[in-house]
Amino acid sequence: MICTLPLSTGLLLLASFLSTVGPSLLIATSGAAVLTAGIYHFFEIPRQQRVKRQWLRSHSDAIRSHLIVQYCLNRWKEDQGHCSKCGSRNLELWDHRDNLLVLRCSGCRINYTLTEHSGPMIAKILQNMPAEYVVVSGLRENRYDLLGHHLRRSCGPCTTFVENKLSDS
Repeated sequence: MICTLPLSTGLLLLASFLSTVGPSLLIATSGAAVLTAGIYHFFEIPRQQRVKRQWLRSHSDAIRSHLIVQYCLNRWKEDQGHCSKCGSRNLELWDHRDNLLVLRCSGCRINYTLTEHSGPMIAKILQNMPAEYVVVSGLRENRYDLLGHHLRRSCGPCTTFVENKLSDS
C-alpha cells in the first residue's frame, strides 16, 4: 500500500531536506564541475595546441599554397571578378575539378567555369588547389578542436568551397 501525503506536507519535507542537505549538495556538484573544467584546461587544451602546432608545421607547404590561393582569388576578384548578370563582386570559390575552377555569384547564384587559360591568377589558383584538399582533410579530422577552428578562420574566400567539401563527406 502506498502512503500518500498531502501536497503541502511533501513540499515542506522537500524544503526541509534542501535546507539541511542543499548547501553541501551544491558545493559537491560545483566542485565536480570546477574539477572537470580544470582537467580540461590543464590537459586537453595544451594537447590540442600541440596537435595544432604539429599539424601546421608538417603541412606548411599546403598552408603556403592555401594562402596563395586566397591571395590570387582576391586579386582576380579585384581586377575582373564581377557577375555579368547582376554586377555583384561577391564571387565565391564553389568547386574544383581537374583543370576547372567554378566560381559562383552569391547574389544571383550563377556559376562561372574558369580554366587555366582564363588568366595567370586562375592558373596560379589551379596550380595550388591541391592544398585546399589538405585543409579540408585537416578540418574534417579536427573539426571541433583548436586546429579545426584555426583552419576554419583561415579559409577566407575559400570558405564556401571548404564547406561544400566538408558536407560531401
